[in-house]
Amino acid sequence: MRGLPKRIVEYAGAHPEATPLCPGALLHLGHRASIDQALSHLARSGELMRICQGVYTRPVETRFGLRAPRLGKALAALSADDLNT
Repeated sequence: MRGLPKRIVEYAGAHPEATPLCPGALLHLGHRASIDQALSHLARSGELMRICQGVYTRPVETRFGLRAPRLGKALAALSADDLNT
């Protein structure tokens, strides 16, 4: 992993579980088209999970492997994000 995808994964890792990642919030890392491509690539490789169109989150690592974030946390984070926009 090089460049922009690595910076996106580091950014996602610095935030709590179920934090939604939208391309608009990552514009400080690069151009919109390259961010869209990097997010799509990271979702295909399993480093990020696509929640819905244009919204991604980091999967949670457990001793049994990767899992989706807890539903309650994801919904709370999405609704808080909607309130801030």
